[in-house]
Amino acid sequence: ASAAPTPGGGSVAALAGAFGAGLVAMAVDVTEARRKDGALDAEREALAALIAGLRAAADEDREVFEAFMEALRLPKATGEERRRREAAKVQAARRATEAPLAAAARMRDALALAETLRARVRKSVVSDVDAGADLLRGAVHAALRNVDINLPALPEGERAGPAAERAALAEEAERLARG
Repeated sequence: ASAAPTPGGGSVAALAGAFGAGLVAMAVDVTEARRKDGALDAEREALAALIAGLRAAADEDREVFEAFMEALRLPKATGEERRRREAAKVQAARRATEAPLAAAARMRDALALAETLRARVRKSVVSDVDAGADLLRGAVHAALRNVDINLPALPEGERAGPAAERAALAEEAERLARG
């Protein structure tokens, strides 16, 4: 809540996604504590990997932002300096677009797991799976806000692919959230 630019929306979106996936994982653990049959081990491992990836994505968002700010601080007095600065800005914009797309894809994967696990966990923790899915859905859209702001910084010929991926992730998140 400070005036510092980081952590920003991308980091918070990644952490919200990790919390959402964590709620789903907790529901799996509560279910498995009773059953003890290992039927949900693969899902538990997949969720753990997604949570770890989302936690790392929060740090990556900060690093990507800082790289973009460094590019903006490069000198621009000569033509060569302007070319180097522009190349650095484009490279930073690529990373600033790719990172939230990757985070949103992890969130989508966790949301897909939540939707399949809903019917497999104890009834007493279905609300936790649903709350986790709600957080994941919102986190996908929050992460995609960074894509929206960074796409215009890409060269025009490079925008179509990330824009299509962004649209597909948003559509998949909505489809999964509807069940």
